[in-house]
Amino acid sequence: MDSDTIGTANTMAPAQIIGFVRYESRGIPTPHLVNNLGLDSDEIEGGNIEDNTMYVGFHASFKWLSLDTLEKEFQHYLYWLMWATVSTLLM
Repeated sequence: MDSDTIGTANTMAPAQIIGFVRYESRGIPTPHLVNNLGLDSDEIEGGNIEDNTMYVGFHASFKWLSLDTLEKEFQHYLYWLMWATVSTLLM
């Protein structure tokens, strides 16, 4: 069974947030200004346009994984994540 045929009801696609980015300089062509607003580089730079959108960088699985697979293959990682979260809360 692969990610194209597995049902998504009992599956997950794990992801990790790497960080957040906001463009603080005016006149920078960003995905929002170009893709969503349809502006080109000259319009953005010439108009000194600012993008206040918060972007997130993440690393994600491109396949759906069964819960069994997650438990077996990521058990060590999940244990570490829970330990790190509890340790942070206790500080």
